[in-house]
Amino acid sequence: MTLVIRSYRKDDQSAVSNLFVDTVQAIPLSDYTQDQLDAWAPKDSVGGIDWDKRIHPGNGYVILLKDRLAAFGTIDQNGYLDFLYVHPKHQRQKLATYLFTRMELEAEELKLAKIYTYASITAKPFFEKMGFRTIRENWIERNGVRFMNWYMEKKM
Repeated sequence: MTLVIRSYRKDDQSAVSNLFVDTVQAIPLSDYTQDQLDAWAPKDSVGGIDWDKRIHPGNGYVILLKDRLAAFGTIDQNGYLDFLYVHPKHQRQKLATYLFTRMELEAEELKLAKIYTYASITAKPFFEKMGFRTIRENWIERNGVRFMNWYMEKKM
């Protein structure tokens, strides 16, 4: 498997938005309802996400497998991990771990005290495995639909 981790580039935007929708729509219905998944990432769009503000060169990383985008993630200068998504075809291959390790190195280079995220029900076990602790449950509303995630932190 030829795996490349590199910084996000502007020309990754289309592949990132497609991966985001595909990944959210593949979340088990035991974690969220179809209405919640559709509000989070509508199949016909990216749910109004302003990708230029949320992911850009300097805060994002991608994993390429055979020159195809397989995962992406972001971490900002304050330690906020906004995205960490692996395409459904590539899950359970340690790509999230590789990507998180790269972002954790970024946090260390910035001498951050912590990394924090809002983890989905589905992603919570992964973040616990990476050393995060749950601080509180968090309710959000997207496109008129409410659903829950978890505010989690990892001390550096």
